[in-house]
Amino acid sequence: MGKTFTLEEANRSLVFVAQVLREVQKNWDELMTSQGAEDKLSEAVIQGKINRLKACNEELDQVGCIMRDPIEGLLDFPSFYKDRPVFLSWKLGEEQVEFWHELNENPRHRRSANEEFVAWNSSIPLPDLNLA
Repeated sequence: MGKTFTLEEANRSLVFVAQVLREVQKNWDELMTSQGAEDKLSEAVIQGKINRLKACNEELDQVGCIMRDPIEGLLDFPSFYKDRPVFLSWKLGEEQVEFWHELNENPRHRRSANEEFVAWNSSIPLPDLNLA
C-alpha cells in the first residue's frame, strides 16, 4: 500500500521534494542544453545525468508523491476528500500545497483547497492507498 497525505503532511515534505525537483530540473536542463551545443557532453556524463534523474524519481516515489511534470516541477500527493481518493497538487515555487484535483483529472486543472477541503482533509486519519 502506498502513502496518503494530509495537507499538513504534504507541506512538511516540501523542503525535501523541492530540493529533489531542483536537481531534476538542473540535470534535465543540462542534458537539453548539450543537445544543440557544439561542446556536447560525453556519453559517461550523459549516462550519469540520466542515472541521477532516475534516482531523483525514486526518491520522490519513496516519499510517496508522484512527479507529474519535471520541467514545471509539478507533483501530486495521494490524499482523500469526502471519503474519495484525490490528489493534492503542488508546483515548485509555490510556498505550500494549496491545490487538489480528482484522480481522473489533468493535474493542470487544479482546484484551490478551500476552507471546507482543509477542514475535512485535516480532520480524519488517512488510510494508506496505492494510487501510483
